[in-house]
Amino acid sequence: MEAINAPDIQCFQGFCIKRDTGDGFYKQWLTFSITYLRLVSVGMTFAFVVAGLSESFLFPTSAGRTFQSGGVFKRTITGLAAGPVLNLCSACIVPISTMFKRKGGGIEGAISMVQGSATLNIPALAMVFFVFTPLLGFSRLILALLGGLILGPLVAYVIRKSTSSENTDEPDPLFLEINEESTWKNDISEGFRDWAKTSIGYLLRMGPMMVIAGFASGLIIQWLNPSIVTKFLGNDITGVIIASTIGILINVPLLFEIPLVALLILLGMGTAPAAALLFTAAGGGPLTFWGLSKIMPKKGISTFALGTWSLGLIGGLGILMLGNIIWEKALQSVPIAKNIPLVSNLAEESIYVEITDQSNIKFDHHNVLDQLIAMGAGTITFHANDDNLPDIYVVDSEGPNHLYINNGNGTFTETARKAGLNDTGGRGNGACAADYDNDGDQDIYVTNYGNSKLFENQGNTKFNDVSDESKVSLSDGQDHRATGCAWGDYNQDGFLDLIVLRHAHEGNYYMLQEIEFKPWLRRLALFTNNGDGTFIDSTQLLGDIRGPKRIYKDDPFGTIWGTGFQPGWVDFDNDGDLDLYVVNDYGMHVQPNVLWRNDGEGNGSNNWIFTDISKDSGVDAAILGMGLAVGDYDLDGYFDFFITNIGNQMLFRNTGKNMVFEETTIEAGLEMSKLNYPGGVMDRVAWATMFFDYDNDGIEDLYIVSGFLNLHETERAFDVPPEMRLQPNVLMRNKGDLTFEDKSKISGADDDGIGRGGFYLDYNLDGCLDIFITNLDGKAKLFQNTCSKDNNWLIINPVGTVSNKDGIGTRIKIISDGKSQIREIAAGSSSMGQNMMEAHFGLGQAKTVDSITLNWPSGIEQTLTDVNVNQILEIIEKR
Repeated sequence: MEAINAPDIQCFQGFCIKRDTGDGFYKQWLTFSITYLRLVSVGMTFAFVVAGLSESFLFPTSAGRTFQSGGVFKRTITGLAAGPVLNLCSACIVPISTMFKRKGGGIEGAISMVQGSATLNIPALAMVFFVFTPLLGFSRLILALLGGLILGPLVAYVIRKSTSSENTDEPDPLFLEINEESTWKNDISEGFRDWAKTSIGYLLRMGPMMVIAGFASGLIIQWLNPSIVTKFLGNDITGVIIASTIGILINVPLLFEIPLVALLILLGMGTAPAAALLFTAAGGGPLTFWGLSKIMPKKGISTFALGTWSLGLIGGLGILMLGNIIWEKALQSVPIAKNIPLVSNLAEESIYVEITDQSNIKFDHHNVLDQLIAMGAGTITFHANDDNLPDIYVVDSEGPNHLYINNGNGTFTETARKAGLNDTGGRGNGACAADYDNDGDQDIYVTNYGNSKLFENQGNTKFNDVSDESKVSLSDGQDHRATGCAWGDYNQDGFLDLIVLRHAHEGNYYMLQEIEFKPWLRRLALFTNNGDGTFIDSTQLLGDIRGPKRIYKDDPFGTIWGTGFQPGWVDFDNDGDLDLYVVNDYGMHVQPNVLWRNDGEGNGSNNWIFTDISKDSGVDAAILGMGLAVGDYDLDGYFDFFITNIGNQMLFRNTGKNMVFEETTIEAGLEMSKLNYPGGVMDRVAWATMFFDYDNDGIEDLYIVSGFLNLHETERAFDVPPEMRLQPNVLMRNKGDLTFEDKSKISGADDDGIGRGGFYLDYNLDGCLDIFITNLDGKAKLFQNTCSKDNNWLIINPVGTVSNKDGIGTRIKIISDGKSQIREIAAGSSSMGQNMMEAHFGLGQAKTVDSITLNWPSGIEQTLTDVNVNQILEIIEKR
């Protein structure tokens, strides 16, 4: 638990790798090796003690030969049955198997005991089937049985054939005959003396070899990274050969082959080499072979090693062949998911083209392996300077964040360190930006695993950390993980308030398996802007801040105690003030999504009234929610919600009646819960999402960022083949009849990385919305809209005077060519991110906008008529 909870160690079920702290290669190697040896020293000591105990009491020297009866088969079965009971690793069981052989168990029995103890013990088999899929579990079981039944007799046959003069079943001259006159007292006394003497002997003889093996393992671990693993341990014959070879070249403590294989799978190892390594790493190794050399000649050792390697190779190749058979059959009988383009459609021009390299954006996200839930990679667009060009900010889970300033010529310049926004000590998840102090430039709040930070824009692209003086520092330090955030003026005083969500703190490594969240929950935080650069914590307006509580086991913990991902300020009921919707993860175990209706000011100071109407409105989805898109896809003048999830995505249509939503996912053609692959079926894991009008036809379309996640909520766990981790992003075009059609194949934006964050923007100010996405442990990408439809458009940038400077919360309604559209200025959306703040409208072929009506948060209504199309229009709030 010490290793698991340490913030600077990456672990997977006890197998830990210290993250890069700036130390040199040799220091990291030394640190890891010492830590490794410390962790396994208890197990090794136990093994030496058990070996000494077994030799002294089970096979004492005075007992003579005890396993002389029966032939090869019986001795093999006897050794194979005894091994799992002793429950020791292949090297640790060697002393006992040596005594077993000397007592008449034979070479075959000794080797079968080694195989049985290391590969067929109940804890190992249980963990294999728990951690991996049945395919890997049964491959380990079958290979272990074959190894226990075949390898011993094979080695014995080779030895007897090559040394016919040696009778391996003759009594060993080292052992004495039974002393008929011995007493219980003498036997027990002698047994304990022999126990201590033998255990110390094993420690002195095998201890140094264990230390050498520990340092050798540490050296290998320092070279592990995804690129090496993917290159040399892929799902091919070479990968299987290398994995089998690695297995017999290392010795691992009991059960350690399981987290080792799981870690390598997370780094990209294929299923076939995983099957090979899972057996060979447990079945033998240099220490095992060295120990057995005391009872058999070199030819026997070579046969045992080669046999173990061959079985691993056969098992891996079998898995590889099985996968190819499944692949072939699937290509003939399984329909490929409509969102996975296997063949490019060249008949229609791509809607988007990737321009990441040309734009000079070079961001690679760095994942933190010790996170149970691999989130991070949130991203936003905002104005870091006063040139009115959209800039890009990307957070990193391990390493500095990046700020890309738009140069106005199609390229960006990275300036995070110079601007003071690199936040090198943070473990970033997301961000949201707005002008909270109404000084004319946009500030930024960065959510971290640990202390989140507010950076005030000083002008000239310089930012200062004002978290402490502004009083938005969360009090529980490193023990929280902030996720999504959003700015909004809920009390309409002209100053922006801040909502920050938090996910569960990963204080318990087995939190997800045990479904025990309560000790690790942290409440969301609502900060009310005082108007003087400081905030006050007003979370009590939303719920009970005293702690997560529930009466019955399956009750929610409380509205503010969810494992939150993304909040959204939105006037869903069209009453002129901002309501609040929160998307929660683990809604079925912790707290479903929550919708608070803003009911205005109550009695007393700081006593605003929010009413929880989640259940009555129908949007209290108990799902694994991660992203939120707000838009009016049906043009009825009421905002609808789209929520991303693992499996079923959810579209909630605002009926405009009695503040009730109806779920219309299937009816709208947005069912995309499963992805069909030639190797099987996977749940779609969706993250960032956005309503936007990519083709400027006057109705909002939908984009969904997808990305694989290694969790038990998905249908597969740790041994998912690399090809089944590809989940292309989805572009759905609004057909205008309350349904959507899939345009992913021809979108050019169906990136199949491990997607996380994303937003839309108009980076080149051509009126066609572009897309920026981030990938977990991968490359961020910018997709430029080709503007192939040649429709008209309008972008409106409201500037508040009485209301907040950014005009956040302003409702904008346009009428053009007989069609009415609405937008609302927002800061914080998608998944731990933020879209462009300006309101974009597609106009189709309309030549003029008949009217524009702005309802400002101040209550002021402002109307413009006969407005030209294809322009970016700044509208200043009238006083």
